[in-house]
Amino acid sequence: MPQPPAGSTIKRYRAFGFVQSLDVVGRWLYQMRDAEKVQDYFVRDRERLRTEKQPVSQWPVRPIPLYVYRFPPFNRQLFPNLFGPGHTLTCGCETGLPDRSCPYFAAGECWWALSQVGKARREPLNIRRKSGADRDKPIEPEDDLIITTSALEVGYDDEALMCVIQYTAPSNVASFVQRKGRGGRQVGTRPIVATVLSPYKSTDLFLFRNQHLLTDPTFRKLPLNAQNRYLQRIHGFYALFDWLTYRAHAAGRTLRLDRLAAPDLAYLMEQTTDADMLLAFKDYLRRAFAMDADALSSVLTEESQGLLLAILSEGLVQQAHPLLTAPGAGSVESRDLLRRYLPENLFSDINLPEVRVDYRPQDRRDNKRLSTESISLALSETIPGNVTFRGGPTGNAAGLVIREQSGADAGSLYVFQIDAQGEYALRRFDKNVGDGEWTNIIEWTYTSAINPGLDSTNRLRLTAIGPVFTLYILSLIHI
Repeated sequence: MPQPPAGSTIKRYRAFGFVQSLDVVGRWLYQMRDAEKVQDYFVRDRERLRTEKQPVSQWPVRPIPLYVYRFPPFNRQLFPNLFGPGHTLTCGCETGLPDRSCPYFAAGECWWALSQVGKARREPLNIRRKSGADRDKPIEPEDDLIITTSALEVGYDDEALMCVIQYTAPSNVASFVQRKGRGGRQVGTRPIVATVLSPYKSTDLFLFRNQHLLTDPTFRKLPLNAQNRYLQRIHGFYALFDWLTYRAHAAGRTLRLDRLAAPDLAYLMEQTTDADMLLAFKDYLRRAFAMDADALSSVLTEESQGLLLAILSEGLVQQAHPLLTAPGAGSVESRDLLRRYLPENLFSDINLPEVRVDYRPQDRRDNKRLSTESISLALSETIPGNVTFRGGPTGNAAGLVIREQSGADAGSLYVFQIDAQGEYALRRFDKNVGDGEWTNIIEWTYTSAINPGLDSTNRLRLTAIGPVFTLYILSLIHI
């Protein structure tokens, strides 16, 4: 993929890979990270080999990224007998234009652009996933490939996004148009759009034979009802939050309505009881939604449905107030309190319910975060017999146990665990609390220091000197 021109404010262009299943997100991420060898220990191995001036042809296979196998002249050095014993080739295409008669080039085993300075980056890609479960994690400037579902289908504009990959058939043509529209947001650029279809799936075969449905779609005007009270209530509530945040910023005040603290709640209550503010917001909503007075009154103040009475007062304020006025209170997640009143995000399907799915039933932590899915996706992912590779902590964990040997805490445990998806955790079992209580010292956290996979080998060590713990993964001090 071409890179930004010299002097551009964009560090690098990136790609989005869209799939229909969270299972495929996990599998694709695992396969790509394995191919690129981006784990820290592989990076250190390569740095050591370069420092020792070891030729690439003598490197061990384990730390070599897959692209090096096609990087001339390393492709010929690593596989001198690819086309048979004694079949030595010295095409030297890395010094000029590619030799089209070269068997390596003809077989796709020569990525000539890698050998040309400025044509392509000679380093592994930074790859990550982005789904509903980790929507809060930002996309960094150094990220090259983001594997995602519909989580980034709408509402994400990024001038650095220059390539969109659709893996297998999208759920519908409108969804595909939204996805490919994420690329090429910078004026004067032409994005790359690639669609990968399977010959073993009927929907993929249909689109392969009817490519015009994707490349030149025709849409009928949908009978959208802009006066739908349910829609107006949802959008009106989000508009109220935007309005309040804008007013707070204009007054020089920081207001966080996603994670609500006591001062934020006090400001919220003060503003929503201010007659002048409510009149101004009412006028804004009337103009934005083109609503008459009766409809506006219903959306704002109807006892069972109004966004001010039902959602703001009953759903948020009345639930948050006792939580935030209790001794030692910190903050509350507004989304958790509003779950029964509002969909998970602005583009959720309002005709279908959302459900919270526990994909890790073996993890018995009280504070573990459940995934919110549309009911259609939840059913497709959790039907009996469906095997899913989702990533994240699972029951496939192993680790070390330290037992207190003396004193009042004798018999209590510390457990250092890792799992097959590359995450680690440190937990404590206190035998003196009731029938015993587990607490999390370190929540499940991803690290590239772990060799992922069920068949991978990892060496662990845990030392404890007084209150100080040191965790070792593959002989590397991690904590």
